Amino acid sequence: MGAPNGAPTDSAITRNARAAILIRMTSPPSPGVPASHPCYLRRVQQNATPRDDPGPGWRLLAALCLAVVALVLGTRILAPSDLNQNQDQSKTIAFTLDAAVNGNWALPRDGSGELTRKPPLVNWIGAVPVLAGWHAEPALKLPSVLAGVGTVVAAAVGGLVLFRRLGDHGSDAGDAALARHAPACALAAGAVWIACPSSIKHVYFMRPDMLFTLWLTIGWASATVLVTGPTPKRPRTTAVVMWTAAGLAALTKGPMALLIPAYALLAGLLIADHPERAHWRARASRTARVGWWWGVPLMLAMPGGWLLAAWRADPAHVEGVLLGQELGSRVPGSGESGALAKIWYALHRGVPGLLFSRFAPWGVLTILAVITKPSRAWLGHPTGPASLWVVMVLVVNVLTAGRSGSYLMPAYPAAGILAVYALARIIAGREGTRMRAAPAWVALAALLVAACVGGREAFFSRAARTGDGETLKAFARDAEALVGDDPVVFIRTGDLPLASLMGRAQAGEPDASSLAGAVWLVVAGDLGPIPAAVSKLESAPVLLPGRPGEDRSGQRATIRLLRAGPNAPTPP
Repeated sequence: MGAPNGAPTDSAITRNARAAILIRMTSPPSPGVPASHPCYLRRVQQNATPRDDPGPGWRLLAALCLAVVALVLGTRILAPSDLNQNQDQSKTIAFTLDAAVNGNWALPRDGSGELTRKPPLVNWIGAVPVLAGWHAEPALKLPSVLAGVGTVVAAAVGGLVLFRRLGDHGSDAGDAALARHAPACALAAGAVWIACPSSIKHVYFMRPDMLFTLWLTIGWASATVLVTGPTPKRPRTTAVVMWTAAGLAALTKGPMALLIPAYALLAGLLIADHPERAHWRARASRTARVGWWWGVPLMLAMPGGWLLAAWRADPAHVEGVLLGQELGSRVPGSGESGALAKIWYALHRGVPGLLFSRFAPWGVLTILAVITKPSRAWLGHPTGPASLWVVMVLVVNVLTAGRSGSYLMPAYPAAGILAVYALARIIAGREGTRMRAAPAWVALAALLVAACVGGREAFFSRAARTGDGETLKAFARDAEALVGDDPVVFIRTGDLPLASLMGRAQAGEPDASSLAGAVWLVVAGDLGPIPAAVSKLESAPVLLPGRPGEDRSGQRATIRLLRAGPNAPTPP
């Protein structure tokens, strides 16, 4: 019904408002400036379409990304257990149980009696479910699961920051289209990160690597917001997040946490996100946002407090092993071989090439994003912070002769952002006309990769072929039901996670007093007849881990649960 007294209707008002907006959009920014001016074109592009346009398939995209995460976690949890596949994992789990059961929080010991060589933050977190009475495999690996889900979120947040900046860069229409779909592409970046061989393995693998990746990703993302763009709304809060993440990273895996402040310094000095902020004074002012005078003490206080507690518990171990061997071995040029020899060793082992094998198939797209972005200065492009972070992680691993592919894991979230950028640009075309559908196609590709890699873990991995992990879990479950709360000692089990799966902690072989008070014995291998001991349970043969001074490589034997008699055996 029309408006009374000849007043214009709502539809007429709406049409007039739209016409006024169109006039403002299409008018030049100032007199004498041509309509082809880049600033004018950029304003038209940004006003013509909402900045964050989720597109019609937003729910489908969210469902695909959740399906990727669920598929990865479900496959790893339901697949045959890898508990006997890596001794380092068994050691980390034993550290957790020693801290929770015996109260050795500063310097926990593993099943062989060795003191930890790394900061124990992952063990402190893992001790929480153990103290609550839950020590099944999912509980023992819970820190890695939580860190993996957190890294998905951190990678998506980092991607959202960089993808939104593409709209202000004005390089081409494809970047502008991707900026309008920044949230969707950011979700796809989280899915891409978790859908790679390294992430799929470590998300359900009890080692510090996944937790370390989480802290470094948070530190990188917060430093990027702080020093590579306009001043954030809460710079002090962002700086606190950055330094806290750096401190927690140092408390997780040591000196590689220095990557966060080193990146903040280099990114602030090298990356100019706008011509007006390219002057060296402007770059120096950006680095000052970090708050070096209070941030460095905050970062060092966390590992420093632990080192002090560890030194009070065992000064010789801290000085000789933690500081002398572990820290010294990661300094370029230290040790028996020089810096050049270590660098050659790292290159010979193919440390940079691990980006293509452990981050397959996304590593190729990561390199493609770096070399084909529409900007001559690769650091000047909005994705430059991700490129700089990946390069820094690679360089550090080459200089310190990275020992395994897990040391490259902190590079993969940023590499995933670059891979999504490259793949979305390829799918959307040069002008970005198909950008609405691109994030969903990227997430679908991540789902297919997760299914393939997860299927390999479930059916063709060493854990699936041997079944040792499932054998140990079944034996520990049945043995725990028989022993109840009675005293149990473990003989020759070494780094087998049997004690941990039974909620116990034993450092090294039992002494005479422990054997004298034992009601039950868990024995790995053949010790011959034990006087007055009755066998109650026996497992299928499993691969025995090596023990100090003894070669048990490739040896398979059964695990037995014995009811001890009055004459306890002597320690082997």
